Amino acid sequence: MGSVTFDAAGSARGLDARMAEYVIKNIILLNCFNSDPIRMIMNNSGGSVCDGYAIYDAIASSQSPVDIEVLGQAMSMG
Repeated sequence: MGSVTFDAAGSARGLDARMAEYVIKNIILLNCFNSDPIRMIMNNSGGSVCDGYAIYDAIASSQSPVDIEVLGQAMSMG
């Protein structure tokens, strides 16, 4: 579900606007091609609530079913 972004100190930032934009664009793109299930693999350390709800809304409105598998962690908003 995107990649981990890091701040200047090298700490993982978790879910942010850049990752939300990436995920939402890809859900929309995959829905344009077919209605096959979308499989997401997630490893997330949390992050922005607003961006997390934007991803949630994109998943909820997807024409294709979205399956999410967590490998690692799914903390906080993740």
